[in-house]
Amino acid sequence: MNSFDRTIHTQADLEAAWRDLVTPLGWSSPRFWIMLIEPSGRPLPQLIEIDELEGAPRDEDAEHGAQFLRMLIDHLGVGDHRVAFLDARPGQERIQRLDRRWATSLASMARRAGMSCEPVHLANDVRIVPIPLDELDAA
Repeated sequence: MNSFDRTIHTQADLEAAWRDLVTPLGWSSPRFWIMLIEPSGRPLPQLIEIDELEGAPRDEDAEHGAQFLRMLIDHLGVGDHRVAFLDARPGQERIQRLDRRWATSLASMARRAGMSCEPVHLANDVRIVPIPLDELDAA
């Protein structure tokens, strides 16, 4: 099943969609993806990749990202959609502190844009996993 032909209602649905969209896993540099999801649960076919990230997110990155999201939803006319993020990086390590910082920044980006945000997922070279919300608070 094509990821854009399915509906996303649960974290497991979202994880399966990310797996379909970005496998095979393996990254040369850090990046993240943005997926917009209709109220019905259907993802839009426009998947946005932001690549070549360097280091930790800065405070202004969340605001710039929120401005981009607002511009995107205005352009597409999809103000009531939810947003999902996949943070991806090279390596096989489990969730690291930098992963939590990026996930926190991405969730903040959605909040500042006035959008509902799905659980942020991490993809490394061997797995895709959700980053638990309580771990975002610790970041």
